[in-house]
Amino acid sequence: KATPLIVDDEDGNRVLVLFTSPDRAKAFLAHYPGYSGGLLTEFAWVVKRIAEGMGISINPGQQLGMDLDPEMVAMTLGLLGEDA
Repeated sequence: KATPLIVDDEDGNRVLVLFTSPDRAKAFLAHYPGYSGGLLTEFAWVVKRIAEGMGISINPGQQLGMDLDPEMVAMTLGLLGEDA
């Protein structure tokens, strides 16, 4: 069973933390010593299963990173087809 890394942002919103590779996770996860491991999957799979009202942070603190607020996550879900 996978345990997602969920943090609260500065506004108190819940944010799911994702990385595009295990190497990009190492520095960030050093701040979460009880957390290890991960799940390799497609982004669409995550978006279809994320709780409503939650944001996503991809590669937080890195040049190749981006944050999606809950509205952007909902919009992304709407753009995904049934086959995604």
